[in-house]
Amino acid sequence: MQTAINLWPLLGVLVIVLGFVLRFNPMLVVALATGLAASMPLDTLLANIGTGFCIS
Repeated sequence: MQTAINLWPLLGVLVIVLGFVLRFNPMLVVALATGLAASMPLDTLLANIGTGFCIS
């Protein structure tokens, strides 16, 4: 009897590879893919990206 293999994590790899192929900003591709995969609202995700660049 064979067990099912979960291939959903490979979808994230595909998104990141497509981002690199299309020459998008790698940080934004990874952050957006990770945030959306975690069901984070877009406004919260963008706010977290923005606070990551604050120097204080």
